[in-house]
Amino acid sequence: MRRFLFLAVFVAIFSLSVSTLAYSLPKYQAICERLGELEGYTVVDKCSGMNMQGNMGEMVSAEKNYANSEDKEKYFGVTVLGGGQAMMMWMPFMTHMTVETDKELVKVVDIDGLKAGINYDKQENGGSLVVCLSKTPQSGCHAIFGVEFKNMDYKEALDLLKNFDLKSIESLFEE
Repeated sequence: MRRFLFLAVFVAIFSLSVSTLAYSLPKYQAICERLGELEGYTVVDKCSGMNMQGNMGEMVSAEKNYANSEDKEKYFGVTVLGGGQAMMMWMPFMTHMTVETDKELVKVVDIDGLKAGINYDKQENGGSLVVCLSKTPQSGCHAIFGVEFKNMDYKEALDLLKNFDLKSIESLFEE
């Protein structure tokens, strides 16, 4: 219990310190402009988002959801986060550990020079991808490109991810 409490306090303090770093966070509308169409998919919800600022720092998020035009069960949702929340989303992948069981796969891969964490549920045939929009994720990840996917293999989700200009989105978060 003591170790858990220490970890919780550490994460809270770490999150506060990360959220106050001097990164330039874009307006969510600028991110939305870069979340285009996906061939073979229809947009379920147009891009929406928010910018927040307070005593604990600032945050930006933008989200857009897609469904396969032929197989409506296939879903691909995109969320871009900047600020302390992004660092917390990247934390499970910082160790670059690979774990594979009969039910799950967790690993980190390279995508165009960026690190991407995969969390794939084999039984549900879905999961999430988290791309650190930083070339040095060891020192922290102040922005992420997150994907939730359903009814598809993680390899198909990685292929769909290639339709997004991650470098262009990354450039929005440069200092």
